[in-house]
Amino acid sequence: MAEVLRVVAEPSEVNRRLAALSLSVKILRTAAQKSFAAWAACTPNDPKILPGFVSWGAAIRSLGDDLTPDGWTRIEDGGQPLIVNADQTIALTVASGDENTGRTDKSQPRTKSSKGPRTVEKVLSNTYLFPEMQADFEARLMAAKRRSTSTWMLLIHRDPIVGEVRCELSLPIALDSEGHIDEWSERIILEPVDFERTSDALPDADQGESNDGEIKIEIKRRG
Repeated sequence: MAEVLRVVAEPSEVNRRLAALSLSVKILRTAAQKSFAAWAACTPNDPKILPGFVSWGAAIRSLGDDLTPDGWTRIEDGGQPLIVNADQTIALTVASGDENTGRTDKSQPRTKSSKGPRTVEKVLSNTYLFPEMQADFEARLMAAKRRSTSTWMLLIHRDPIVGEVRCELSLPIALDSEGHIDEWSERIILEPVDFERTSDALPDADQGESNDGEIKIEIKRRG
């Protein structure tokens, strides 16, 4: 039995749902704002990987700065940064999403970069939070050891045409054949962050997207 996707978009419902997770719109949108500011500060003279990497890092740092005073903890799990609540039932991370991020009138969003093994493990753990989706008893038994923590992703997408940063907090449950997360059990849609594209010198939106802290370097043969 497939889990029905829950989409929360009405502002009062968003506030209530985030409060249940001990989060707020302000904290999440601030992370998106700081992510954009770090990206926009880059120039074409920076390494292509830098804009996406520093914007991803700025969002992680912002969440840590705002949540650790409330009892959350910043940890590194196999090189993947997470912000975990006090009772270790919720973990947060950040990823770049495609153009469907933060929109309810389109298909489900997809992460721009493929994910590393730690993220894959956490996505599978989220899936096993729904026992009816996993018929194999042995697999469910193994998953029970790690299903106490659900890992949510703050998806961020910069849209230079519209002039806004769209974001959402979503719970991933599946990946496609290329390792991109493309299915979610819940999506909490946030109000976009508006910006004005004032310079053609801003980096391309698709350059340097991070891979949960794992840097991929493409090596090409000469000649």
